[in-house]
Amino acid sequence: LSSNGRRCSCADVSHLAATSGANWWAHENIVVAPLRCANVVYWIVLREPVERILARMFKPGKEFLDLSEAKAALSQTLSFGRKEGRAEFVGSAALNNWYIRSLMGPDVFRLPLGAVQLNHLEAAWELLSSMQVVLPLTHLWALPFVIA
Repeated sequence: LSSNGRRCSCADVSHLAATSGANWWAHENIVVAPLRCANVVYWIVLREPVERILARMFKPGKEFLDLSEAKAALSQTLSFGRKEGRAEFVGSAALNNWYIRSLMGPDVFRLPLGAVQLNHLEAAWELLSSMQVVLPLTHLWALPFVIA
């Protein structure tokens, strides 16, 4: 699915399913994933936030955030240039309420530092509560029991 800087539409998902015969799909970047489509069963696997940040910042052999970029991202709103392999790691949002921003879509994801509010948290919680499976990555071992 192509997002063009917006959340993919449910029509995009329906078209993909109809033309490819797919009956499931996965989307690593939830910022643009369509999350409220009818006739779709949603599962989400959440990684522990600090572990997620560290894994994205320090991948051996790849250029990700260096320490000075991370410090700057936490003290002011920044948008880093897009580097291959870090499309969702585009600045301050990656280090500040990433899950809330991602679940709420591109408009909330791009908000400046300090702009994510309680209403965004409540809406993200409501969205997570509507999903059929919400599984912490540390409990991925339980997946066979969830789907049985």
